[in-house]
This record gives sequence, structure tokens and C-alpha cells, in this order.
Amino acid sequence: MAQKGYFKTVFSHDALDDENLIDRLHPLNCFYDGNIQIITRGMNILLLVMIQDYIADARNDSLEGKYNPVTSGAWQAETIREKLISEIESIQNPEMEQIFPLEMVKERKFWED
Repeated sequence: MAQKGYFKTVFSHDALDDENLIDRLHPLNCFYDGNIQIITRGMNILLLVMIQDYIADARNDSLEGKYNPVTSGAWQAETIREKLISEIESIQNPEMEQIFPLEMVKERKFWED
């Protein structure tokens, strides 16, 4: 939905969104119960996907004049990426790994044609 028409501009990233990485996922982070470690692992996977997406979009965003926190230098993508991977790997969960393998995200398989 965030990539369609009107919503594309509403959900577009701007410099005000650079402060806290997790703020971009705030609408998804509304758990009232559950294992906090598993929730943290899942949210970190989503953050990693988001960072990977900004990396993948960097060239096109620059060409289109679209704000990207990676190309602006606001986010040190590789540093953030490595920190997230380390945090994800520190919380083992075979069930989650079967559904959403970390290797698939690390290898950027979402952006392969």
C-alpha cells in the first residue's frame, strides 16, 4: 500500500525519520504479550529488510531525487546492518528461521530478478 499513488508520498521517508530506526516500524510494533526476545528478533529482521531495501534503492532514489537515509549519509547502512545481524543471530528461533530465514535477508534475495 505504501508504494501506491497518494500513500507513496504519505509514507515516504524524510530527514525527520532518521533519528530512530525503529520509528519507521512503529505501527507494526504493537505487541501486548509474548516473548520479548522473539518479538525483538522479528522486529530486527524487519529492520534489516528495511535497511536492505534502502541500500537496494539507493541508485534509483538518487536519480529520482528521492530522499534516502543511506545515500544522505544519515544512516551508516553497513554498520547498522552488521549490528542487526549480530542481534538477530544472538536470539535463536528455529520456527521463525523456517518462515523467514536470516540468510535470505542477509543475501538480499528480495531484490533479485
